[in-house]
Amino acid sequence: KVQKKIGDLIISIDELKAFFNDNLNVSSESKAMKGDEIKIFKKAHLLYKKRQLTNSQKLFLLYREKAPNTELTDDALYYTAYIHFLQKQYEQAILHFFELIKQYPKSNWSNDAKWWLAISLERTEDMGGARDIYLELERLPESNSIHYKAQRRLEELQNSK
Repeated sequence: KVQKKIGDLIISIDELKAFFNDNLNVSSESKAMKGDEIKIFKKAHLLYKKRQLTNSQKLFLLYREKAPNTELTDDALYYTAYIHFLQKQYEQAILHFFELIKQYPKSNWSNDAKWWLAISLERTEDMGGARDIYLELERLPESNSIHYKAQRRLEELQNSK
């Protein structure tokens, strides 16, 4: 139990670090999209940063509806899933993270989505599913920090048996 608590604390620290390091980077290609779409995404991101999660999530969903095939669509889906995670709505988070992984396998969010999918599976007590994803993430190059986080979670899960 102590190992799990330590693991959960590390995850919480990682969540805070990611939150404060999260910056919106809209490229020139994105700027070519309709102004309304970008405004929706930027407003959603601003509300997310202000921790107005429910309103932020609604706008990310609206963005996905209005701009289903842009370079920011996977971002909107990631934030939607992550907000579900932050609100402890793990089943919904699982669905959205899985959707992102399947629909956007080359997304910059792919490995992060897998990580949070595994954590969400743990929180719903699907330890086998979580373990499978951690094993996949452990095969990432050592230069990727998620490799070590997955390795650590696998060790913690093994020690908690």
